[in-house]
Amino acid sequence: MEEQEKKRMGRPPENISLYDKYVAGKEEEIEKACEKGADLKGLANLLGCGLTTLKRIKKAHPEFVELIKVSSEVADDEVVSALYKRALGYDVEETVTEVKVSPSGAAQTTYVKKVKKHVPPDTTAMIFWLKNRTKEWSDRQDVNIDTTQPINITIAPYKKKEEQQNTENE
Repeated sequence: MEEQEKKRMGRPPENISLYDKYVAGKEEEIEKACEKGADLKGLANLLGCGLTTLKRIKKAHPEFVELIKVSSEVADDEVVSALYKRALGYDVEETVTEVKVSPSGAAQTTYVKKVKKHVPPDTTAMIFWLKNRTKEWSDRQDVNIDTTQPINITIAPYKKKEEQQNTENE
């Protein structure tokens, strides 16, 4: 009688690492996506893998984590700059096009002019900036607990509802 091979259930094992399968050769795409603000979910979609798989790759490859971190700093710096600009207010130049029609409706005159507008400072952006950048504005509270002193806990004896009502009525 012939020996039958033992059949395995499930997907056959692959001899290629997850990093090589999903990340290798796509470093530039990953860098560009992170610079545009992509999060892990966005990277997983870009690479064609699941979020859990991407987390496994991050855990096994510190160079991948560093690539994401360095690339994401560009987007973070742009956000910091925009928040700072919004907190202080800024001037913007807009191009406005006006079309004037003659009373008869035949002739049209087009005027293009540049208008400077001032966007006022945003107090919410100011507060957010100050809370995250200075200690005096921070909502963070440091709580120090002295663990060298014993803590006394007193637990009152348990009373049934009937006993509580009797003592309250007296």
